[in-house]
Amino acid sequence: MNNRDKIFQLIKKNHPISGSFLSKKLKISRQALNNHIKKLTEKGLIVKSGVTKNAAYSPATNQISPIENVFYTYKLEGLQEDVIFDKVSLQMNLKSLVSENCFNILNYAFTEMLNNSIDHSLAASCDIHCYLDSYSFKFTIRDKGVGTFHTIAKKYHLNDEYDALSMLLKGKATSQPDHHAGEGIFFTSRIADTFILRSNAIQFEVTHGDVFVRDKAILKGTEVTFVISKQTKRSLERLFSEHAPESYNYQFEKTRVEVHLFQKKYISRSVAKRLSLNLDQFSEVILDFKGVDSIGQGFADELLRVFPKKHKNIKIDCINTSPAVRTMIDHVRS
Repeated sequence: MNNRDKIFQLIKKNHPISGSFLSKKLKISRQALNNHIKKLTEKGLIVKSGVTKNAAYSPATNQISPIENVFYTYKLEGLQEDVIFDKVSLQMNLKSLVSENCFNILNYAFTEMLNNSIDHSLAASCDIHCYLDSYSFKFTIRDKGVGTFHTIAKKYHLNDEYDALSMLLKGKATSQPDHHAGEGIFFTSRIADTFILRSNAIQFEVTHGDVFVRDKAILKGTEVTFVISKQTKRSLERLFSEHAPESYNYQFEKTRVEVHLFQKKYISRSVAKRLSLNLDQFSEVILDFKGVDSIGQGFADELLRVFPKKHKNIKIDCINTSPAVRTMIDHVRS
C-alpha cells in the first residue's frame, strides 16, 4: 500500500485527523503529505475542516464504504465460481464502486482463477480474500492443492516446473484439454495492473506489462493475487482483439513469448526445443528478446529455422533484439 492509500485509510479510521499526526505517523515531510492531501481532496475522497494549524481531515461521506475487506473459506467440491463472485459483488457493492470496465474484468479474472482451484488443484478447500481501497480492488485466492506448475509439468511430461511455467505463459496449456482451453491465466495475467501466481518454489508476476519470475520459499498449492484500478482504462475487448483478432475468426491464435525470463544467454538446441513447446498450437508467435544478451547458433537454428520449417503455417516475429541477437537470427534465417 502506498503512502496515499495509507493516508486515506488513517483518515477513514481516525477522522477527523490532523496533518501533523499524519506526517508523524507515516514519517513523511509535510510537503509530501500536502501533495497527497491535495490529490485526495481533488478526487473528492476527503474533506477539510478548520484552517492552518487547526485543520483536520475526514472522508467525504460518499466514500465511506460499509465493507472494504471480506474473507471466505469454501470447500471446493461442488463450488460454483459465478455464485461466489456474485456474493462478493453484492456484499462489497462493486457495481457502484468500480467502473463498468473494472467490474467486467473482475468478473472474468475472479471466476477464471477460482475455477482453476475448483477443477485442477485437487485441494479440499480454498481461501478467498477481497480488499477494496480508494484506488483499486484486490483479490487473493489460495488453495493447498498439488500446485499449478506441478499439474502442467505432470500432464505434459516436462523436465521441471519452469518448463510448465513457460507453457502457461504462452497460453493453451491445461491439464484438462477436453474441458478447458488453457487461456485463463494468460489473459488474466495480462489484463491486471498486478498479477502474481505463486506455487511451490516459483513466483510469476506481471506488473503493468512487465513480467518477472522469482524463486521463493516452498508454498504448498497455489496462491493467485490480482490487483486492478477501480477506474481502469483497460478492457477485455481490446485484450482479446489483440490475441484473438477477427483475422483469426476471434480464436486465440496469437501469443507472445518473453524469451528473457529464464536466461540472459541461450546456447543449446535442447533449450530451444523446450522453449518451442506448445507453439505449434498458434498461428502467430512474437518472440520478445528484450534483455537477452546473446544466443548461440544451435539455439537460433532450432528455434528459427528447424521449427518454422516443420510448421510453415506459423508466422514468427522477433522483437527487441540486441545487435548480437539480431546478427545470429539473420544468419540462421539466411
